Amino acid sequence: MLSVRRVSAGYGLLQAVRGVSFELAAGETLALVGANGAGKTTLLRVIAGAMRPFSGEVHFMGHDVTALPAHERVKRGIALVPEGRRVFPGLTVAENLEVAAGRGRSGPWTLARLYETFPQLAAKRKARAETLSGGQQQALAIARALLANPSLLLLDEVSLGLSPAAVDQVYAALTPMLGGELTVILVEQDLERALGVADRVICLLEGSITHTGPARGADRAEIMAAYFGSKGSAKPS
Repeated sequence: MLSVRRVSAGYGLLQAVRGVSFELAAGETLALVGANGAGKTTLLRVIAGAMRPFSGEVHFMGHDVTALPAHERVKRGIALVPEGRRVFPGLTVAENLEVAAGRGRSGPWTLARLYETFPQLAAKRKARAETLSGGQQQALAIARALLANPSLLLLDEVSLGLSPAAVDQVYAALTPMLGGELTVILVEQDLERALGVADRVICLLEGSITHTGPARGADRAEIMAAYFGSKGSAKPS
């Protein structure tokens, strides 16, 4: 479904991603992990079309989409849930979703299904987004992306800033979608959580891939060594 080919990207003179290549099959969930500043968000933004790479190509469903802007990629089936959620604070839950409705493709994700999937939003549909808890805002950001009926969903830092209970609630809604209905790239600071839902893991360090392999049964010590650029074998705490 997705082929990232020798992508390098950054901001001005800062190169955040360095020659990254990988492929993603339909229905696969990929965990993208790494320390702060490793290039994870930049890579997602390149895939989503929110920024152009310095070099390299992005192919989606057999087509080169490197030059396509973000709104055109949404129409083709790529949706990004950005870090920090980025909901419209002055609009109600219903209005946030109405803004997204009709911007993507037709498909199984409707307002009715989203309210069923995220009951915390159904109860707050008339509330302004700025009054929601962090977990409710994250659910709203995910629901907004799903309304585009994507084939590929990019999730950036799902659990960042959320309470453990809120994270559990968000993942309880997400998990049934993984493993077939959606193809997902998940950036997640909670390594255990990421490995628990992903099929494969890629670790970035200073913009380069330092580890790739199956998520289930992965050697945590090996991943953490790749995460920090250490050759040591101490197990993570």
